Amino acid sequence: MGADRLPAYVPCSWSDERLSLRYRVPRIWTQKSSRLFGIYWSDRLGYGRLWPDPTDAELAAFYDVPEYKDYLAGKRKTSAPYRSALLSRLIVKIAYLADRGVNDPLPTIESLVQRDRFSVCDIGCGNGAFLRRLGTAGAVIAGLDPSPISLAALQSAGIEAHAGTAERLPESIKRRKFDVVIMFHSLEHCRDPSAAISSAKSLLAADGLLVLEVPNMECIGFQIYAQCWWHTDAGRRLHFFTQRSLELLIKEHGFAPIKREFQGFVAEFTPRWIDVMSKRWDSIFAGDSHKAKPWRPSLLRSAAYLPRAAISRSQLKYEVVRIYARPI
Repeated sequence: MGADRLPAYVPCSWSDERLSLRYRVPRIWTQKSSRLFGIYWSDRLGYGRLWPDPTDAELAAFYDVPEYKDYLAGKRKTSAPYRSALLSRLIVKIAYLADRGVNDPLPTIESLVQRDRFSVCDIGCGNGAFLRRLGTAGAVIAGLDPSPISLAALQSAGIEAHAGTAERLPESIKRRKFDVVIMFHSLEHCRDPSAAISSAKSLLAADGLLVLEVPNMECIGFQIYAQCWWHTDAGRRLHFFTQRSLELLIKEHGFAPIKREFQGFVAEFTPRWIDVMSKRWDSIFAGDSHKAKPWRPSLLRSAAYLPRAAISRSQLKYEVVRIYARPI
């Protein structure tokens, strides 16, 4: 197989299903140069993966960018506000009025746990922003993350911190049991999502609650903008889930989904979001002569699919899917 060619099919990492090539990724958008990748997909599973697997050195480079380091450290950059045109403000207003997503998982967690004091482990916790909210609400909190930047942020906030990954739990935590295990936007970054779910289950109490949140790759935004959609982030994200594939995966590990929530609608129609996606398009496809490219993001293209998105069912409308599950 030549360096400029991709196979038609690759195996799924957690199922016998074969995945077919759906999108070419000429380069990883954070890199000035990188080799060719592909996003492979199964319609039956509603699942995709990046192929070939990035090497350890490539993965390190994909994460080694200032913006991501700032995110891991919990730093917020301030920038000049966009001067939105009237059409843009109208589009955002329509999206806002149509948004029925559940943006905050904390009330649902509290209602499902139904106890004043409960323990939580956040796998892939980043800078611990949500853990701090849980701690304020009375939970006993612990965070797990492989990044030294994240661990430093946790320690500075007084949060119990453990260095490791979902696939390889550290000895310091692997024999513990928690009432709640959460993985917010971390499963899709794991090399082995099946091993990650197995680890999460091993940390749960018998009546514990697993909470998973991932980008929703059934979303119309992904269908339109594909490789340059904000949540695609090919390179750092290695796996691409929908509600269907996420539930299939956890059911294989003995979980029963008990609640689903979706969030994220307005942001996709904001000037800042569209500007970021258009810059990603430029980075990914600059100098690429291949015809298989998505539309370059623009205000008018986003406006064109807003009516369809606004009236669609949640699986197509929202950018993020959240599943609550218990071990059977």
